[in-house]
Amino acid sequence: MSLRRIVAITLLTGISTIASGQAPPPSSLRLVTGDAYPPLSGVDLPAGGLATEIVVATFHEIGVATEIEFLPWKRGLQATQQGQFFGTFPYVLTEQRQSDFLYSDSLFTLESRYFVRADADLQSTTEVAGRPDLTECLPLGFPQPTEAVARHEFVNPPTMQSCFQMILQGRADFFLVGDLLGWATARRMGIRRRQLRTLEGPAERVSQHLIVPRDQPGAREILARFDAALQRLREDGAVARLISEHSAPSPD
Repeated sequence: MSLRRIVAITLLTGISTIASGQAPPPSSLRLVTGDAYPPLSGVDLPAGGLATEIVVATFHEIGVATEIEFLPWKRGLQATQQGQFFGTFPYVLTEQRQSDFLYSDSLFTLESRYFVRADADLQSTTEVAGRPDLTECLPLGFPQPTEAVARHEFVNPPTMQSCFQMILQGRADFFLVGDLLGWATARRMGIRRRQLRTLEGPAERVSQHLIVPRDQPGAREILARFDAALQRLREDGAVARLISEHSAPSPD
């Protein structure tokens, strides 16, 4: 089986009878996530990334084996809508997407921060809105800018890596991205913390979710069990441990 296409995660299952009388969950499910999204998901990341490990562990908690496929984000989302996969992750809550998908409870929350060059004349998040002279880097496919920064000029390169390169080259002033994701990407590019920094204070906090098409058979029942298991893992510290393990700092 090719690791570039599918990571099959085989789990020992022993589906127990649910006291409420509801039918037990299926013995296995196919899920899809995106690739090259460190440290959250990626075929080359340990355990497939933080989001992948949390989702797999949570389904394991309810006795469901999972087969994870890594696809380009747009293709994976479309395939999920077409019923080829039970669900996809990690996704943020949007009004448009919520009309088509059911959302799990939050897998974890990311703090989005403004990444700037180390010698930038900016210190705090609150300064950004009052600086219309700044240029924001917004990779293609990223959410549209928040109202606070919509007045700025924008450059739209194809990737996050391009944004970091443009910031270091002085061709863009800042890049708003999740703290974990930003530093993981910078680390993989060989960028050190003495070259790059984040402004004081998070710009926003965004929860990440497993999403399932509303017309997927059994979706509500399975998500209810998933959410209950996720809460148990959170209470016993398992989720916090996984976040810590996937959050290695960038070199100095």
